[in-house]
Amino acid sequence: MNPILREGNSDRRAPKAVKEYARKHPHSMGEWSQASRTHVATMKEGDFYHGEKSLTLDRDRTVKMVLTTKSGDTVVLKPEVKLGKGDIIDSMFMSKKALCDFYEEQIEDAYKTGVMLSLHVKATMMRVSHPIVFGHAVKIFYKDAFEKHQKLFDELGVNVNNGLSDLYSKIEALPASQHEEIIRDLHACHEHRPELAMVDSAKGISNFHSPSDVIVDASMPAMIRARRQDVRRRRQAQGHQGRQPRVDLLPDLPGDDQLREDPRPVRPEDHGHRSQRRSDGAEGRGVRQPRQDLRDRRGRCRRHRRHRHRRGTADTER
Repeated sequence: MNPILREGNSDRRAPKAVKEYARKHPHSMGEWSQASRTHVATMKEGDFYHGEKSLTLDRDRTVKMVLTTKSGDTVVLKPEVKLGKGDIIDSMFMSKKALCDFYEEQIEDAYKTGVMLSLHVKATMMRVSHPIVFGHAVKIFYKDAFEKHQKLFDELGVNVNNGLSDLYSKIEALPASQHEEIIRDLHACHEHRPELAMVDSAKGISNFHSPSDVIVDASMPAMIRARRQDVRRRRQAQGHQGRQPRVDLLPDLPGDDQLREDPRPVRPEDHGHRSQRRSDGAEGRGVRQPRQDLRDRRGRCRRHRRHRHRRGTADTER
């Protein structure tokens, strides 16, 4: 890790105990099938990479960052930024139209080919751009419902960039009839959409509930270890298609003949819960298990010390 670029803690070395535990308990690797239809879909144009421009300065300069809108208005983002000789100034943008077209194309392709859909972003680090990228995916997937209720959603202050969990929480205050109508319309969208990958299939937490539930640099390796299989709401293993609009790191898993069976959407209950999937594809505490084992061992050690201490005290009294 480059400490100059990070301007902070660049030490990412794992402790020796963690390394030793990982060597003794390696992740399981599933067998891959040549017939798997899992694939990664990325934008071919209009993404950040295609819109990037950079310049290496030949002398010290002071620059101003200005945004020019479609209407011709200018917005000063940074009034003054001091740069030195040899510094690199870089800018990039993503086309909203290209992004939405990409989503439409991939959602339709996943539905027709019978693969499960999963979106992978890194909203925990890319806190400005990736929630927006995520929000467009949710609106495209549930396009019919959003077009019908957009005015009400605006009045309620629904922020689709925060995922379905924000929508569910905002509509809780509505009358029962209105609330149920929105839920029905969201469910109806699944009739002509591909199956969604689940974060927690038991609780109905889907890939679209929160932008931070699926982090690409953790979810992609887990997907590969899980034989490119995902878990449906009914815990049926099948393929799923994962897409990342910005970087070519998105998963896709193959489907089966049961893909269209019960294409029911996610449910709002307990949408704040998060669980991790073990490397063997099953849901559980997976990555956190070693830490739990360590706590158990520490607990046993503490109980043993307390027992030994009490026994020693009793011996002294005698």
